[in-house]
Amino acid sequence: MANVTLGGNPITVAGKFPQKGDTVADFSLTAKDLKDLGLKDFAGKRKVLNIVPSLDTAVCAKSTKVFNEKAGSLLNTVVLVISGGLTARAVIVLDEKNKVLHSELVPEIKQEPNYDAALAALK
Repeated sequence: MANVTLGGNPITVAGKFPQKGDTVADFSLTAKDLKDLGLKDFAGKRKVLNIVPSLDTAVCAKSTKVFNEKAGSLLNTVVLVISGGLTARAVIVLDEKNKVLHSELVPEIKQEPNYDAALAALK
């Protein structure tokens, strides 16, 4: 479990957050076309998991735009924006075999992630 804040108010986030060197197991998401989608669908590609609380906020929209523009244009790299009322903002960068190259659980939900650190993991 970890703690983050929203406007300075503490929020406990359950679970174990992946750390550099961990391997992330496949998981299932629902795509915008309502079909199931998982890491296996991007096998052999590097992945930027941009985890946002809600796409209708300015910070979430900005992080989506920045990662899509900067990481989405890199060879062999996909950006997955994951939203669903989560109580945290995070970025996880995976290599082609789903090994964590970079992970950041943003301590204050209203703050942007460290774009430079995440993108540096892709170089």
